[in-house]
Amino acid sequence: MRVALVQLAAYGDCLFATLVARQIKRDYPGCHLTWVIGDKFASILDGNPHVDAVHKIVLTSRGEAFSSGWEKAKSWVADQLRIGNLEKAYFTQIFPNNLRYYDGLIRTTIYGAYGKPITGPHLPELFLTEAENRNVADFAVKHSLREFEHVLLFECGPGSGQSPMTPARAEALAHAVGKSHPEVVFLISSSETLARPTSQVVDASCLTYRENAALARHCTGLVGCFSGITVLTTSTAGKALPMLQILTKPNGIFRWGSVAMDFRRSGLDENRVIEMEEPGDTRIISCIERWLSESHSAARRQFHEESVLTSADAENAYSFIREQYGKIAAKSAMVRFLRANGFAIIRWRVLVAEMRAKGHGTIRRVLRYAAALRQLRRVRAVAQNLTFDNAYTFADAEIGIAQKREEIRWLFELVRAERPRVVLEIGLDLGGTFFMWSRAAAPDAHLLAIDTKPVGRFGMWSPFSLVRRGFAVGSQRVTLLMNSDSHDETTRQRIAALLDGRAVDFLFIDGDHCCKGVWQDFETYSPFVAPGGLVAFHDVSQNPAEQTKGVAQFWREFTVEHETEERVVNDEPGFGIGIYRMPG
Repeated sequence: MRVALVQLAAYGDCLFATLVARQIKRDYPGCHLTWVIGDKFASILDGNPHVDAVHKIVLTSRGEAFSSGWEKAKSWVADQLRIGNLEKAYFTQIFPNNLRYYDGLIRTTIYGAYGKPITGPHLPELFLTEAENRNVADFAVKHSLREFEHVLLFECGPGSGQSPMTPARAEALAHAVGKSHPEVVFLISSSETLARPTSQVVDASCLTYRENAALARHCTGLVGCFSGITVLTTSTAGKALPMLQILTKPNGIFRWGSVAMDFRRSGLDENRVIEMEEPGDTRIISCIERWLSESHSAARRQFHEESVLTSADAENAYSFIREQYGKIAAKSAMVRFLRANGFAIIRWRVLVAEMRAKGHGTIRRVLRYAAALRQLRRVRAVAQNLTFDNAYTFADAEIGIAQKREEIRWLFELVRAERPRVVLEIGLDLGGTFFMWSRAAAPDAHLLAIDTKPVGRFGMWSPFSLVRRGFAVGSQRVTLLMNSDSHDETTRQRIAALLDGRAVDFLFIDGDHCCKGVWQDFETYSPFVAPGGLVAFHDVSQNPAEQTKGVAQFWREFTVEHETEERVVNDEPGFGIGIYRMPG
């Protein structure tokens, strides 16, 4: 039996899924298990005896795990099933396709996607190397951790947004507590270095994510935010620490349950968890000081805030899932949620949720439009003559851009030097590069974009299109060909009609990433480019990621007979920009 487990991201979720991997080995004795995982998170599987092979999906960002990366994983699994290399596949990742298994908790929703009982113990499985343990032991000696009565591991900056705790805030809190408690040392664990490390506020960013499990064994407690480090401490390689969890408040929309609730349902000791929802700094400091001066249990009695999942959460989840994934998935999730959390009269509650969801859907559409209008005002307030740094920073924060900064800087400066009056982009995606071209092009430029993304029920007045059309500044014009395949002859004809005899000065090709598709885009649209005009291609690096192999092959073939330039920074998998000037 050859089985695949698909869980691309993130660290905490992948740790939960290690228990599914263990269960697969129990349910299918002797099977060969391949785990399909995002390359950024694959280290979590190192040394795992239940995983026989790892297939990595290259992710340029965390978000790709839930969009293009997920589609690539599904495609790979389908191919392997078709040719007989796999017999079964289990997709446990919650987003984007498994919210129908939602029951209020991340761990048990992942279990639900497997569809068979997970037998305990419910401790995520992690297997550290001797080198990792030795490195952490050296870290402990270097920072004299044995000399402190209390060693608190401080988790901060969760990518999930489940906590308001930032690295800067964690560092400030640690300094505040340390002033009056010389017996405590804080180990700040994040991807950022500390601004003011001291002997009592130690920068642990030098350790890998996995090594935090070994670090937990040198600690007496955890200040966490229910992210990857919290899950890590509960793993087989970690240590069951008393903890304080700083969480966000329920905000009236779809939400997940807390650490204490997860522990309760998994048979772990919830009494070692103190939880507070968006407390002020004074309250956090008071709680930690009570813990240090008296005991964790005393601090829990005073400060713990019991979090519960309510029928209102069920209704909010129903509305969210229904809008994103349809009524059947929403009903399935709500029934699971109600049963898991002890609610009765399920059919009646589902009917009520359905009636409310219709009203909520209208409200959410209004809110999306309001958000789009606010974003449109911000976009229109941005001047045309921006420096690259200002343009990139705005695009990254406000629009979204999947480009290496120094690579796109090179192309941006080339385009700005040309001041193109007609720009054509194939592959709009979120629109970050398209915004950059609007700030590099001539004041009266016409900018056109082609993308397969659906246009929305209100056409060009849908929120996405409304904001992107707002990129036009001064007398510029923006035309979006949404829900359009660049390979269709009708799309080519529409471009020809829109240009009405004008030549394209700059063509940016970043659409279909298969070799044949890039060739077709070039051969279809380069005849529109003026002599001496600029054609640019994204993802030409010859050290390709899984999804850029086709572009890399195209670039190898293309450069044989064409004079080109390219910019590839750091030679990481994927990325890279290549340019070609049309003859004449």
